[in-house]
Amino acid sequence: MISKVTATAVLLTVVLMFVAANEQVPLPPPYEVSEYEADLLKLEREAIDAAFQAKITQLWTVWMSDERGQPARAVNGASQARKAYVASRHAIDRREKELRSK
Repeated sequence: MISKVTATAVLLTVVLMFVAANEQVPLPPPYEVSEYEADLLKLEREAIDAAFQAKITQLWTVWMSDERGQPARAVNGASQARKAYVASRHAIDRREKELRSK
């Protein structure tokens, strides 16, 4: 199982790559492509899945302990988490497609 810190770091990296790609902001690659790229992409997918699950769990836990502004706060947080998840998965899919075309 991947730690929450690792999952969050991977998720942040992928989201930043997605934002840079959509906003045409030139960023240096965050890593060198290696012979382990397929394995790394699989691990990144697992980390993103774990981070999403952890976030939804955290939102639910907060809702159960603090009803102020709920369920709107939970819905807003879940919406943001879904957007980040989808953007991250798209970025990984793009990188995987690039890897296959080489």
